[in-house]
Amino acid sequence: MTTFSYRAFNGKGRWISGSVEALDRRELQLLLRKDGFYPIRIAEGREKISSPVVSFRSRVKGEELTMFFRELSTLVSAHLPLVEALDAVTSSLRNAYLKKVVSRIRKEVSEGKSFSSALENETCNLFSPIFVQMVRAAEKSGGLDIVLSQFADFQERALELKNRILSILTYPIVMTVVGIAVLFFLFTFVVPTLTKVFAEANLHLPLFTAILLNLSGFFQRYWLLIIFLLAIFIFSTRRYIRTSSGSLKWDSLKLRVPFFANILRKADVANFSRTLAALLSGGVDLLTSFAILKGIVHSKIFVRSIERARDDLGKGIPLSRTLARGNFFPSAALALISAGEKSGEMEMMLTKIADLYEKEVETKTMRMVSLLEPIMILLMGAIIGFLVLAILLPIFEISQTIR
Repeated sequence: MTTFSYRAFNGKGRWISGSVEALDRRELQLLLRKDGFYPIRIAEGREKISSPVVSFRSRVKGEELTMFFRELSTLVSAHLPLVEALDAVTSSLRNAYLKKVVSRIRKEVSEGKSFSSALENETCNLFSPIFVQMVRAAEKSGGLDIVLSQFADFQERALELKNRILSILTYPIVMTVVGIAVLFFLFTFVVPTLTKVFAEANLHLPLFTAILLNLSGFFQRYWLLIIFLLAIFIFSTRRYIRTSSGSLKWDSLKLRVPFFANILRKADVANFSRTLAALLSGGVDLLTSFAILKGIVHSKIFVRSIERARDDLGKGIPLSRTLARGNFFPSAALALISAGEKSGEMEMMLTKIADLYEKEVETKTMRMVSLLEPIMILLMGAIIGFLVLAILLPIFEISQTIR
């Protein structure tokens, strides 16, 4: 028996590490998978295996990784041996870090290891458990080129949706941040200088001017304290949300917000459906797929539904029925899944669900942004109007006294 140290990804999307005795690496992998763990790094002895982290300098863009999958798929489909295909792809890579990772994988494959085992041994966190499981299933069925192409399509769709959502949200986010920064600067440093003459004139100040002077004085005296308290609040909130009870309450709160809750819910359903379709089409069994899916959805409430669904699937309950118990899936999605179970075209139905709700999420996000823009303009107009009145009214009074 040999002692092995391991770093693995569990069904809840968390990294775990430990040491265990086994005859060889293969037996250890079987033991870990039996417990619902997906090993990423295995080493002999009781050495400490660090968390898989990609440094800022060695960062790999999603587009670069997708191109790697696409090129490797093309070469493998041309009946080129995997080692030669990896060698050819390595020479064409421009990202030095990705080239180094692929070179290590190529070396392990040339030494007789399977492609999936070589991917598992990497600590770079570039290759998700979804991809590793799809490759392992493809190695048994002999369709590695198809799986690589499917995963490249999966990655491209995910990146495309992410980029579209980010491009939609960029404008209101930038406007909000810049507006808050400008107002803070005006109230703290500019307005006190302009209104100082009003305070020294011993005039009966209008209500707007008095409010402005009090606000400006408050920000001028306590701006450092405000920033400090705001930072403490953000830090404490983020830390609480990372706890199990905090994340559950935060997700429950988000799912109660009108309009916004519907977007979050359907985005998770689309992500779940797209990923499950990719796993099933790649030859991964349903129970293993559900163990992986718990780590890719955002809502903890949805995670609970997935855990309950996985238990029900093990008892032979149909997927559509067990998902309906969670009250998270829309009725249209459940109807499509039920149709997929009856027709045997589950992957196609899941892809349709993903297409449907990704489009709906994009449309509703654009609608939300289109509503935010006039609201932000009106709000900024009201604040500017308040500032103008607060400054001009005392000037009018001073001009009246001079006459």
